Amino acid sequence: MRKLSVKAYGKLNLTLDCLDKRPDGYHNLKSIMHPISLYDLVTLEKTEKNDIEVDCDFVSKTDNLVFKAANAFFESSGITDRGIKITVEKQIPLLSGLGGGSSDAAAVINMLDSLYGTGFSDAKKIRLANSLGADVPFALFNKSAVAEGTGEKLSFIEDFPRLFFVLIKPCHKESTGEMYKKLDILGQSGKKYTDNTLLALESGDIKSAVKSFGNDFTVCQDQKYFNDIFLLARKYGALTTSLTGSGPTYFSVFEKETDSTNFFNSVCQSFLFVSLAKSVG
Repeated sequence: MRKLSVKAYGKLNLTLDCLDKRPDGYHNLKSIMHPISLYDLVTLEKTEKNDIEVDCDFVSKTDNLVFKAANAFFESSGITDRGIKITVEKQIPLLSGLGGGSSDAAAVINMLDSLYGTGFSDAKKIRLANSLGADVPFALFNKSAVAEGTGEKLSFIEDFPRLFFVLIKPCHKESTGEMYKKLDILGQSGKKYTDNTLLALESGDIKSAVKSFGNDFTVCQDQKYFNDIFLLARKYGALTTSLTGSGPTYFSVFEKETDSTNFFNSVCQSFLFVSLAKSVG
């Protein structure tokens, strides 16, 4: 086997509670993360060159998470034959909070493990992924999960309800660091979005679970965008609208695919990026 291609699925933070600040300067988080059908296509091919090639035009090679993932894999495995070419066909927008770069990196770890037959354990993959970014461990598995710590502690959720989404990126993203600075000033909501959602799921109340979705970073966003999207989506049957990651992408949640399609058609020309998506996994 010399060539592999996989779909690297995006994610939503259905909930995101930003907790205490850690001694290393990062924050502890608690989040329900959920894979969605929007994806990048990542292809990995063996070459005769003893070098990691990256074919993409959206970020420099050494700054690219897929290059960092491949380099970290080879360092961890001790493999010296590094003749590979990685091609990424992007559909997930950059700097959107949808986890595209993290998903691409996770795909590279999984593909290299398969291509070289190294048989890394899940625990080893998670350690490797966590060194690359907070969302990368989750992206290894394409399963709904509660993520804690900085994202490395995963508890998978079985039989998560199938939902439909409209994703709206209304503006360009400020850096995640700036979002944390804003949140430190404005303060967390204290609403325990994750715990409340899990309680509703355990009782089988799907609508209450969805209406419990929320994200502490919402307070850092332009409230006019949020209110406009929330009110318009509700007219089309959305159960709720929330934010993913530290923004700026909002997602509106629907039980019926036809409702999500109707809302998408009403807003697809109005914002920087709009997409339909649904649950996967």
